[in-house]
Amino acid sequence: MTIAQRLQVAAGILIDASGRVLITERLGDSPFAGLWEFPGGKLQGDETPAEAMVRELREELAVEVGDSEHFMHLMHEYADRSVELDFFLVHSWQREPIACDGQAMEWRFPADISVAELLPADGPVLEALLGRDRRV
Repeated sequence: MTIAQRLQVAAGILIDASGRVLITERLGDSPFAGLWEFPGGKLQGDETPAEAMVRELREELAVEVGDSEHFMHLMHEYADRSVELDFFLVHSWQREPIACDGQAMEWRFPADISVAELLPADGPVLEALLGRDRRV
């Protein structure tokens, strides 16, 4: 029996004034290439999830995070790894996001995103965003 790798990941959900969120496409040489995700990455050293999210968005999108709040914590089991994820809603940032790694990126309304397009771990986050946006 092999022990699965355990990763801690933080991701940011940038939300623009019209309610669209920014998703990025996984690059061709990475696991799950071609699927979309909320941008972020692995924690380094003794970073907190919030610190990692700020650093990852700076590295991937060249933005400086302003107002943000923790949105969701979840665990996801892949065949070869266990991933602990923290997602943050990012309400403000400095600079227009750019794809620093050459990845595709799109602003989309959550209702226009299919769970099938996303990394498996991001599906519950999309569902939570959709539930958050529903008006009673």
